[in-house]
Amino acid sequence: MTEITKLSWEDIENCCIKLYEQILSINIKIDTIVSIQRGGCIPGVILSHMLHVDECYTIGIRTTCSDNVRSRRLDDPKIQIPETLRSISGKNVLIVDDVTNTGNTLVYAKEEVLKFNPCNCFTSVLIWDGDNSFECKADLFARHTPGWVVFPWEVVSGSEAKRNRL
Repeated sequence: MTEITKLSWEDIENCCIKLYEQILSINIKIDTIVSIQRGGCIPGVILSHMLHVDECYTIGIRTTCSDNVRSRRLDDPKIQIPETLRSISGKNVLIVDDVTNTGNTLVYAKEEVLKFNPCNCFTSVLIWDGDNSFECKADLFARHTPGWVVFPWEVVSGSEAKRNRL
């Protein structure tokens, strides 16, 4: 049975504060935030307010077939990168996502962002679930929580949604 952790909005706020403090400790002003769709969008906006960053973008990277617990991984990720990222050249960029497990999504995101020649590029996540890795691939993470995580913006988990459609 997979352990499931339901996070509250207060948990999210606390995680964002931890990331904010870690970002301050590296002593680099972040110019741009790139959030990974969908889960990175909300923490990305919260961090943009904390860090006073107006320049925000999203990229789409999908590595699983669905949102269901332990969903099958795609052989090749689906990646959508907007051309507007051209404006990040020479800037300090923070990539934000909600959770990392294997770290593959962060690796793909960083590879794509680096093509636009930022000055610095850091990866960050609220949660490292750590089930499939011995070390977190994010440069910054707020919390280690083994097992599946359900975020407050996920109204219902994938299996609950399926039952509700029947």
